[in-house]
Formats: sequence, structure tokens, C-alpha cells
Amino acid sequence: MTEGMTGDDRDLRARFAALRRQEEVHAPGFHALASPPQPALTRANPGRKGWLVFAACLAASIASVLWWQRPIHERPAHRPAAPTVSVTAWTAPTQFLLNTPGGEMLRSVPAFGAGADYGNAPRLPQKHRGQPKKVLPKEELD
Repeated sequence: MTEGMTGDDRDLRARFAALRRQEEVHAPGFHALASPPQPALTRANPGRKGWLVFAACLAASIASVLWWQRPIHERPAHRPAAPTVSVTAWTAPTQFLLNTPGGEMLRSVPAFGAGADYGNAPRLPQKHRGQPKKVLPKEELD
């Protein structure tokens, strides 16, 4: 496999080997990775940081209680009330998208039977059913 290697290939192989050796020095062993994780060390005394968090929470709760207890001013009586609009009168701004061509046919019920007025129906173009299809002789196909 090393027969066709040039000088550049050998140089690259040597550089990768050196890089591999450098990383092996810093890599942990297999047993360290396969063993269960060690429990994290916990601090028994949270110290000053815990008191700061407690004081911030206490200040926030006191501020929220005071904010909820503040007097609420009522609206003046001379302000007119806004007009109320019925929900059934509201139309969506995209209502026009639902109006499709031929929508009248979708909203009506077809009439079948003796009372149906078929005289006003438009006639469809008739195909020439009486004439047989023209068959070309085999000589014209070649």
C-alpha cells in the first residue's frame, strides 16, 4: 500500500500520526468513560448568593401585592359607550374567496321528475352517431 506513495503522501501520513499522538495524551481512558458518572459536589452553604436570590424574590412578591392593592380609578360617566356590533353581521375580510363561479348551482337543489323543466336546458352538441368510423386500408398505413 505504501509502494505508490509520493513524498507529499508520506508527509501527510506523518503529520496525521503526530496529531493522533497529541490527542491521545489528552484523551481520557476507556474505563473513565465507561464507568458511571460521579455525583456532582453540592455546596452545603449556599452563601451570599442564596440570600440575594431570597431578597429579590421577597421584593418582587411585595411589589406585586402592593400593585394589586392600589386603588383603581373608575371611568368618567360622560364617556360614551362604544357601539355594539352583532356577531352575525360580521363578515370575514376573505369572504370574497368563497364566492366561486357557478356557486348558484351549489346552493340550489336539482329538480327531477315530471315537474322538472327540461325545455330550457341548453342542448349539448351531438356527435355523429349514425356514421361508422372510417377505417384506413393497410396500404395507407405503411
